Amino acid sequence: MKARPILFSGPMVRALLDGMKVQTRRTKGLEEINEEPSRFAFDGMRIRDGNLYADFTDLLTNNPVHVKCPYGQPGDLLWCRETWQSLGCHEHLSPRDIPVGSDVQYPASYDGWVSKHRPSIHMPRWVSRITLGLTDVRMERLQEVSRGDAMAEGCPFPNLNGKAVGKTDPIAWFSDLWKDINGPESWDANHWVWPLSFNVHAENVDNLLKARGP
Repeated sequence: MKARPILFSGPMVRALLDGMKVQTRRTKGLEEINEEPSRFAFDGMRIRDGNLYADFTDLLTNNPVHVKCPYGQPGDLLWCRETWQSLGCHEHLSPRDIPVGSDVQYPASYDGWVSKHRPSIHMPRWVSRITLGLTDVRMERLQEVSRGDAMAEGCPFPNLNGKAVGKTDPIAWFSDLWKDINGPESWDANHWVWPLSFNVHAENVDNLLKARGP
């Protein structure tokens, strides 16, 4: 079992904590293939030397292409990096110099401190409050997302007395979310993506309670 970091925005962190988000789609490691996504045919997932690979055939050259999944395989862990804050007395310190176990706060849940927001990319492992246990890793084109998978991405699709409230098209919601994060042309590009399914585990319980405020 390996643990790797993964970035999430504030709204997606809230969806994770609320139990609404149990999937995410990522393109890391697929940059070369996504220069011409329609040029490649997906042949399946394989474990080689303890690592998970997506196998493709280059339709132009008929050569095989093997892409290692940067997120691991089912059974591995992903620890979430999000925007965070340290105490004002630690504001001058770099993240690596902040004493382990110091009080921290997560603006995605509560933003009552006046100290600066620290970028998610600079979050140390000990500060992370959420770990994801990978249950499934797949490969597909972005626009192949199903209605159920779009809802698993955190689509705000609540039910009230059996009636749908708010957005009635989860795929349209997910398309808007993807374009907001990746740019207006990103949906039409229809890139290859890693659909990751996971269980959510909250950690650092004391910090989580502080983060939610009074």
